Amino acid sequence: MISLLSPIENMWTFVSSLPVRTKDAACLAIILGLLSFCARSRRDARSLRNVKLTGKSPHRLHRKKPGCMRTEVLRLKARMPHNGCRKIAATFNHMHHWRGESIGKTYVANVLRHNGHLLAEIRRDIRRRRPRPVARNRIWALDLTYPKNDLGQRPVLGIVDHGSRACITLRELRTKGSLIVLRALIDAIERYGSPKILRTDNEAVFTSALFRAGLAILGIRP
Repeated sequence: MISLLSPIENMWTFVSSLPVRTKDAACLAIILGLLSFCARSRRDARSLRNVKLTGKSPHRLHRKKPGCMRTEVLRLKARMPHNGCRKIAATFNHMHHWRGESIGKTYVANVLRHNGHLLAEIRRDIRRRRPRPVARNRIWALDLTYPKNDLGQRPVLGIVDHGSRACITLRELRTKGSLIVLRALIDAIERYGSPKILRTDNEAVFTSALFRAGLAILGIRP
């Protein structure tokens, strides 16, 4: 039976036979070699553990990302300009986890760093893209603004039809109460017809129980 200490004993005998000047360098080289071997063993053990957990080979874990993933990252960044690399990576992983593909924030940062011109082209195409045709009186957008005039700052209600791009209502209100906004909405419905969907923001008047109840009675989905 071959002893496991034989290589170490032979190495030590070889180092002992060296001159004094080269003995320190040889010992240092042996120590560095042992550290490199230990690091490689840990890396191999980690790869085997990943294979057991994910069922993927080490080559699949470290293979180069396809070009379609880069395009998807740039598309997400173009649509989420104010989010960072961590948020974009999390969004990508949430959308494509069923395919077994995942990315990290470092990959997103590298893609954005080396593909700035492609990102600018995608943003330009999004700005210049024609909107999809929408039927008239299907979706209305309603919002309040607060311009200043001689009488002070009063709310102004605006309603826009998504299908025709027409401004249906633009009127000044006394206050921004739910009943007053509903009254203005009913006046617009009596003149132009009722929409199926009404888009608003999360302002308190639009999320109030009275306003939502009024939409339900009118048969409009918020």
